Amino acid sequence: MNRKKLIPVVIATIVVSMSAIGAMEALAHQVVIDNGITLSIGHGNEPAIGHEKAKWPGRHDVLAQVTQAGLPISDATLQVDKWYFTTVSLYNSATMLSQATNTSVNNTMTIIEGTPNVYQNPQFIKDGVYIYRIHGMANSTAVDATVGCVDPGMTNSTKFNSFDTNVGGSFTCPVTVNSLEFP
Repeated sequence: MNRKKLIPVVIATIVVSMSAIGAMEALAHQVVIDNGITLSIGHGNEPAIGHEKAKWPGRHDVLAQVTQAGLPISDATLQVDKWYFTTVSLYNSATMLSQATNTSVNNTMTIIEGTPNVYQNPQFIKDGVYIYRIHGMANSTAVDATVGCVDPGMTNSTKFNSFDTNVGGSFTCPVTVNSLEFP
């Protein structure tokens, strides 16, 4: 290939790569690899705002974007287990997930129509700490990854995490609607 034809190809490759990286960061999710499957896990909206009566409903679905070798997976069967700690101090003192304030297990994740690799499970959240375990099958491969939200007051934000590889990113623990500031 001559140099004049190569430059546009290189530029296009860089633009596509940067777009993919930007999209991953824009999700504000924890991205992990488990058993060769890449999972991007977090709340449906960031920042996640906890329920406040007469101010904010607090609906933020748990989302999991699932890919393998960069390609979408549309035949996954996934469940999500959820653990909730009402405060960061309760989370900090916990040594087991069974010490969570509330637990909900084996919740079915459904594919979001029109997005073949993004799965969701509805929930209403409050301020506090959320830990999610995504488990099931994707492309006939078993996946089982546990991740949690991050808050500046945590002494160890990853103590309950489990997966093969941490690709990066994180999702924040819910904040109050009054804590949001506009420019």
